[in-house]
Amino acid sequence: MSVYTRNKKLGNKSFSKSPSKKQRGFTLIEVLIGVFIAAVGIVGVLEIQKHVMRSGNEVNARIIAMQLVREKLDDINNIDSFEDVGVTPPPADEGINKRNYSFTRSWQMTTHHFDKDAATWGTVGAGESTDAKHVIVSVTWTDINNEVQTVNGDQIIAHASIHDTSGLSGAGGIRAEPNIPFTQLSTIENPPISLVDDVSAYPDYNTKETSKPIPTVDAQNGQNLIQFETITYDTNSDKQTLDDFVTVNCACSFNGSGDAKAPTILTLSDDKESLINDKDSGETITKTVGTVSSPNQQKLCTACCEDHHDSDLSSTKYVAGTSGGDHPHYSALLDTAVTSGDYVEACRFRRVEGFYEVVPDWQLADIIIMPKSYFYDNANVSTYVDYVKAVVKAKVMGSVTPTAKPDVATRDMTDLVTGTYQLIARGIYVDLASLSSTDLTTIQSYVSGTDYKPNWLEYVPFYEINLSLFADWATDPDPSLVATITNEDISTIVDPSTNYYGTYSRGWLTALATGNTDVTAVARTDNTGITGSGAILPQAQVNTATDTINAAVNLNGGAACAGECKSILIDVNCVKYKPNGTQAACTGSDGQTVNLNLLDSEGLTCTTDGTVTFPTYSHPNVICNGISSTWSSGVIWLSSPGFKFYFPPTSTNPTLAEIAIAEASAQTDLAVSITTVTNPDGVDELSFLSSVNMLKQ
Repeated sequence: MSVYTRNKKLGNKSFSKSPSKKQRGFTLIEVLIGVFIAAVGIVGVLEIQKHVMRSGNEVNARIIAMQLVREKLDDINNIDSFEDVGVTPPPADEGINKRNYSFTRSWQMTTHHFDKDAATWGTVGAGESTDAKHVIVSVTWTDINNEVQTVNGDQIIAHASIHDTSGLSGAGGIRAEPNIPFTQLSTIENPPISLVDDVSAYPDYNTKETSKPIPTVDAQNGQNLIQFETITYDTNSDKQTLDDFVTVNCACSFNGSGDAKAPTILTLSDDKESLINDKDSGETITKTVGTVSSPNQQKLCTACCEDHHDSDLSSTKYVAGTSGGDHPHYSALLDTAVTSGDYVEACRFRRVEGFYEVVPDWQLADIIIMPKSYFYDNANVSTYVDYVKAVVKAKVMGSVTPTAKPDVATRDMTDLVTGTYQLIARGIYVDLASLSSTDLTTIQSYVSGTDYKPNWLEYVPFYEINLSLFADWATDPDPSLVATITNEDISTIVDPSTNYYGTYSRGWLTALATGNTDVTAVARTDNTGITGSGAILPQAQVNTATDTINAAVNLNGGAACAGECKSILIDVNCVKYKPNGTQAACTGSDGQTVNLNLLDSEGLTCTTDGTVTFPTYSHPNVICNGISSTWSSGVIWLSSPGFKFYFPPTSTNPTLAEIAIAEASAQTDLAVSITTVTNPDGVDELSFLSSVNMLKQ
């Protein structure tokens, strides 16, 4: 409609169109309201992101600080002489930069004296001896809130310690020896090995156990330093003998000819009744030597590069079977043997009279894999121990290694339902290279013949070691069809006592679908089988030990499910924010347990009793087994302290805006709807609509 107006003053007509309602725009008030609503939403998202970044920053910084404390304590432990510890305390390490953080590390020491008469410790007074030193390492940094944070670590170093033997000789008078009770190292996957042929005939027998290997890693240089101990326990005398081993891989360079040590080996005592260190071994000879080819390597690499060369001047060899000079060394390309320039190396050390000495290389005789639950059955323990003895006997006598490993039927995994399972790999090492030919002949006479000894195993340097985190794992056929198994890069284990498998994951099997798959573990037989690092020999010369078991997955629960045949696995992706604001997968220290809150009204019963522990890496699958066959749908609630849960965007390549919207919906308790679907085989299975993200707070 048009509206006409007249301009009376000018006496003429003028016409104009007044806009209709359909042509009107937004008023200023409407615009302001819209801007206000958008601003509130944006501010909320930014606040959430700020909180997530702050929390992630604090956790990452504290983990790095703990690692710096441990590194400094390790450096102090490597000081050879007790008197040298803390003589001239170094200044604080300013500006240690790691992953965008700046740390300051310092350490201090206090001395202590032991009063024998009062049997008490106190500070060192005038004229009193220093019997122990207390070292405290501190790492400080400024967090995102501009507040100073500190992590401390301490250690007591005794004068008569494994680092120094000067105080163990001389006329110091008679001292009462401490009575240290024996505590077995054995866990469910680490059985003690009896050192007699027949434990029923010889009940007073010794046992040998090995601690779990603990890796210390310099990730920047790709080097792995692996340490573990073996303990032999005498039940009659309550005596325990400890062997301390370190294995390390290094980058070396030839350094001409010079003085260096021959291998340090073992020998039978004069009365032939025990195996002891050979004091005449480890002598200094003139031979080919090496040096570290790059800085910031493990300290033991200096001795490794220098000493680990064979020579005709020594009858003992670092690499068994070497004849005619030095054993071959190879560059990082592993194409041809080199006698100059850079080469890759790996060495085995044993602590001898307080000091690490280079000893002959590891020799892996066999590897055996099994589910972690294998040793729950005492019959399986006996079978396994008997097999270890058979392998050691075969190596000592020069016969063929037994081909009949512990019954694979007892090690195969059957009727696996949805879930995850830790597999164990055990390696059997027999160190014949540390024995002279004369001693080996004597020990062989102990194994069988007129000089037979039922405890002949006590005279053989053998070691049974947990290789679960050092072997290479794989499944076959296509792992995406039936099950997957982890084979992550080796890194420093943060908490070996309570969370050995939590820092990085190897041998962790996840069942995905009904079917069968072979699980294989492979380890190289030389030193690199312990370090888990790259090979130092060409592929054609690499010897490996392999074992395979079968994993049969049956998502319907198997034949004996007794009416509780269903299971559900919820794929959970753990994410966090790095200090630079980018998103990353969680690491081992970011969480361990997800609590399942089960709604009784849904009629859901679960054999996990509501709590499931998951492997501490980026995919903590939540599993609920033993669900009633009659249960068809319902809700599982997910919650865990320090995390929020949300459903990720459904698009394959979500935009930043879609991710932000999904994260904004994160809840401390998230309801996951479970329904029943029919798979291609016509079997009803439980399913959920989406994976879940858990966000570190």
